[in-house]
Amino acid sequence: SQILEFVGRGAESVQTQPSATPAPTSTNGAAVPISGLGSIVNSVFKHNKAPAHGATPAPVAKPERGVIVAPVSASGAVAPGDLTNAVRELYFALNGRFNAQMTTVGTDVAQSASSICGANRDNTIATGTLVHQGKEVTFTLVVYTCFGAVLERQVGKGPSIKSAVDTAVTAYASAHPDNS
Repeated sequence: SQILEFVGRGAESVQTQPSATPAPTSTNGAAVPISGLGSIVNSVFKHNKAPAHGATPAPVAKPERGVIVAPVSASGAVAPGDLTNAVRELYFALNGRFNAQMTTVGTDVAQSASSICGANRDNTIATGTLVHQGKEVTFTLVVYTCFGAVLERQVGKGPSIKSAVDTAVTAYASAHPDNS
């Protein structure tokens, strides 16, 4: 009855069933300490009061309008691996706030916007330009509508590709929380 009370069920909803199996006559010395049942119930029903170390936060409610991530271009001398990293960081930064997907179409996003979006005209398309200036990285995020018009430009700067992309995406998400 204590276990049922703990999980929020009353004892009145539990009916005893007639048993065709006879009750055991001996436990052969087996014993289960009652003090251990609480931790078993807690672990099974996840009623722990303290948060688990490294617990995953609740998912963020994302707007219906998705964003399609297009390849990133470079301005100046940028290693090809850095462009790949920039696209990856852009995808993850946007996907944390919006429903993101990838496209491989990278030629003139403004002119290719209609074919990138396809039938779902409610999406936006995100791309950007990566620049290395000494030890600082600059990422210019450009978000297009599916009609090819520029919706927003945001510039992010930081010591790494990730920090520059995150800064630009954070600024965009603050200005356009619904991706519109």
